[in-house]
Amino acid sequence: MTEVTAEITKSRGTYHVIDEIPRNSLDKPIVAKARNGIIAFGTDEGGRKPPNEDRIYINTKANVFASIDGMGGMGNGGRAAQILAQEIQRGVREKSTVQRMTSNASDRMASEGIKKGGACYIFGHIRENVLNVFQAGDVKLVVIDGRGNVRFTTKDEGIGNKVFNSVQGIDSGEITKSKVRLNIDDKIVVASDGLWDNYSPQQIAKYVYNKDVKQAINGINKSVKNLMKSGRGKCDNINVIIYDFKRFTHSPR
Repeated sequence: MTEVTAEITKSRGTYHVIDEIPRNSLDKPIVAKARNGIIAFGTDEGGRKPPNEDRIYINTKANVFASIDGMGGMGNGGRAAQILAQEIQRGVREKSTVQRMTSNASDRMASEGIKKGGACYIFGHIRENVLNVFQAGDVKLVVIDGRGNVRFTTKDEGIGNKVFNSVQGIDSGEITKSKVRLNIDDKIVVASDGLWDNYSPQQIAKYVYNKDVKQAINGINKSVKNLMKSGRGKCDNINVIIYDFKRFTHSPR
């Protein structure tokens, strides 16, 4: 599978057709119509030198998204993240289970000699007004309501540089599942620890409240990078996905 950059090339009804593993810089985020609202996303090195070991996956037809963080401390984190992104993409196209996606990713990592190295992820799927979340590791998803209140947060599966759950060459990890009913004007924010090690969900809520997704993602990007550059923040790769939930529609799977 080849690595691609997200390009909005056509529209189908009320949404843009995207099925990509984008590598666009957060300085120039993609903003597109999704089935249930508007989505913005981007990823880059953040406060670290290349390579970027974060990945994201977006599929607007299936109404799914994934934030993936390669575990750089164990080596080959970027490659592990790319493998996981590719297997999630393939699994969505083939309508596989998340268990099959992560198992296939683990097998590929092992075949390439990536043993304890691996990646963390959050995979989200919206169907009508229900968000199903699948997780392994310290990538985090929060839901912020139309009044700026944090009403849902996934649980952390790591402390500091230690991660308790991930997809590795020696183990596909445990799948932590959660579910939340969405309301109109909820905003879903998904990001790697490049963001969450520097800001709490409550702080991020202030950046998305009363903002459209482009304003929100640009504000988050500028703030976290300035914090990293100042030396007051933890430097890391970063990816961010913001989904502004605006309407109920059926999402085929």
